[in-house]
Amino acid sequence: MRSEIEKMKKSPLVKIKSRLDFIYLAYAISLGLIILFSFMGVMVDEVNNSLNIYGWIRGILNANLFLAVSLLELVFVLKRKEKILIVLRILNSLWLFKLLLDVVKGVAQSRMAATSYNVFAGIVQFTSGFLSGWSPTMERANSADMLNGYYLILYSTFFSLILLLVYCYFKYIKKEKLTFEFHLSFLSVEDIKKSYAKNKLLTVASISISISQFLYFYSLPGTINKTVSPFTYHAILALIILALAVLVVSSIASGEEKRLDTYIITLLLTFIVYNPIYIFQHGRPGLGYIVYIFGWILFGYYLVDKKWIQSERNH
Repeated sequence: MRSEIEKMKKSPLVKIKSRLDFIYLAYAISLGLIILFSFMGVMVDEVNNSLNIYGWIRGILNANLFLAVSLLELVFVLKRKEKILIVLRILNSLWLFKLLLDVVKGVAQSRMAATSYNVFAGIVQFTSGFLSGWSPTMERANSADMLNGYYLILYSTFFSLILLLVYCYFKYIKKEKLTFEFHLSFLSVEDIKKSYAKNKLLTVASISISISQFLYFYSLPGTINKTVSPFTYHAILALIILALAVLVVSSIASGEEKRLDTYIITLLLTFIVYNPIYIFQHGRPGLGYIVYIFGWILFGYYLVDKKWIQSERNH
């Protein structure tokens, strides 16, 4: 592990030698853009909440699971897992189109409901004024509307498919050789196994707090969608939590634990945002928040236990 880190420090992050390498890098960047744009608002609901695709947690194949698979796809691309590259892109593109179609349907249904209500309200006002001379004031219903994030996701997905076709053309028809190299180590299953063998408590805590980011945190009453995940309104914080959890596991696996306490304390500080008062102000806590609290308690227990052991040794 240490030798790999030393090699990465000496070599550039990305090594490009050919035209095909450049196309492959552009393709990897397009996948990153899809993930980035997915955090942007795709619609405004009827109570003026800006929502991204992660505000729609419906069924098993929801946007949160899509994000997990998309991150995995990006890692596979950077690690040059070419055998599953094409299949993953086609399946993820179809999956994303389905998610975007759900958004379009939600907006259409909201507009139809708002139009029906407003027509009904207009008839009531007209008939009341005509028959009694008094017209009651009735508030007009608002409807959902599309945002630019929807189009950015759509166009970037088409762009990634075009780049994939160009890559396949030069790779399989022109028979060009791919020499693309990305010098950055990723967390592997073996790293997780090593970490679990060395420190079960912190490994379980890291996995729990990571999984919690992909589950719904709380319900959001009074809107089209009913449940939201951390990626709906706190995407940056959710990504930071995932990165810190990965750093905790990789630090334990590699035996380099100098910054381990710093990572754990930073993870514990996320409770400032995800405190119960905030959650209950927005709605009912969900499964994701329960799993988050479980991981948070394990991290806290580790630090308290470590301090207690150190104080016992000093005495």
